[in-house]
Amino acid sequence: MLSTLNKTFITFNILIVLGSCAYLPPNVAGNFNQTYKAFSNLIFGYEDYPITQEVVDQIPYASMRMKIGKGPAGLLILESIDREANKLTWVSADNIFITTKNGRIIRAEGLNNNVTDFVSSEPSFEQILDEDFFEQEFKRYISLDNPEVYEMELKVSFQKFESEDVFILGRKRELVLIEETIENSYTRWKYTNKYWVDQNSGFVWQSVQEIAPNVPPIFMQVTKKPS
Repeated sequence: MLSTLNKTFITFNILIVLGSCAYLPPNVAGNFNQTYKAFSNLIFGYEDYPITQEVVDQIPYASMRMKIGKGPAGLLILESIDREANKLTWVSADNIFITTKNGRIIRAEGLNNNVTDFVSSEPSFEQILDEDFFEQEFKRYISLDNPEVYEMELKVSFQKFESEDVFILGRKRELVLIEETIENSYTRWKYTNKYWVDQNSGFVWQSVQEIAPNVPPIFMQVTKKPS
């Protein structure tokens, strides 16, 4: 745990040197990942440490604030990008990995119950903003590991609301709220996920998502967007 502001900025100075390696070609990604892991524990997980714009600006990686249920908020950084599949994988100091696709959590590792597979034909939020999907119902299939569940079927529907002001580290963004209701009648699991989406790009800046019946809602807020 970093106990002082000076130690924090010393760590950031080290990471700035590594910043030019943040997005490396596949043939050297392995070497970067080893370096990344060596330093990751130095910059995350400090309990009750304020996550400010100044702190985020010092980190040479895209970052995200995450809070699970009533637990403490923590900072995750972008570990890898799959641009072809529109997937982002984020990692915390305590080895929680969250993979998102178009803003939705499609895989999780390190939680009490993890998403191990996610199959869906749902539209992206960019498509939802451009077209009328609000009277349609979609199917989603998820697999979990605790308890082990294989291809649980979920019904998915959407509702769009007016844009609203969302403040991220003091900066105001005008975002459209899209609610996504998921339901499995057999387990009586029903929850409404919320996504705050950029009107022009469909990028999800903030969300509250429930990935399993026994995992509290996960609040995520992108503090630095991937380049």
